[in-house]
Amino acid sequence: MGLEKGGIYRHFDSKQQLAAEAFDYAWKLALDTRFEGAQAISNTVDRLKQMVRNFQDRWSGLVPGRMSVAQHGNRFRRRKSAAAREGPARS
Repeated sequence: MGLEKGGIYRHFDSKQQLAAEAFDYAWKLALDTRFEGAQAISNTVDRLKQMVRNFQDRWSGLVPGRMSVAQHGNRFRRRKSAAAREGPARS
């Protein structure tokens, strides 16, 4: 037994309410993921580091093949180094 096309709308008063509920759900999921494990850390700096690790891990796992924040940084540094070795661009 599947969901008929448009069947989800009968559970909400309007498309706007459906959109708001979907946003609230996604926002809570994102926050819970960001703060996972951070509440147990008393040191503020270590807590922030945990939140950044959570963000990096979540970002890289969202879409198969997507690069993590660290991978983007490494790619940028490699390109910057290569450009410096090649010298100024010629017109």
